[in-house]
Amino acid sequence: MGAAVRVEPSTLDAAAVQLERAAAVARTARPRTWAGHDGAYGFASVVDAMQAASDVGAALAEDVVDALETGSDALRATAAAYRASDERARLLLATILELMDGPL
Repeated sequence: MGAAVRVEPSTLDAAAVQLERAAAVARTARPRTWAGHDGAYGFASVVDAMQAASDVGAALAEDVVDALETGSDALRATAAAYRASDERARLLLATILELMDGPL
């Protein structure tokens, strides 16, 4: 059996914030703003290659932002689920303790 892993909701929340910050940085990538005219490079073949790189780069940047935001949302949801589970466990244990203190 594997070792137990202790998860703290606050740690998950902190990780979610870090992912949001990374998404904000990734969002600033603007490959579509790269120069794409003949005057910038002098050769139509270079312009075509830069346009292709721009298109791929823009798609990848969008994918990275989406993945980071999805990860952040998942971490926050997991933290909320852990908090809810902890509260349910606390209430159940309190009920058990009350029942144990009753008449035998």
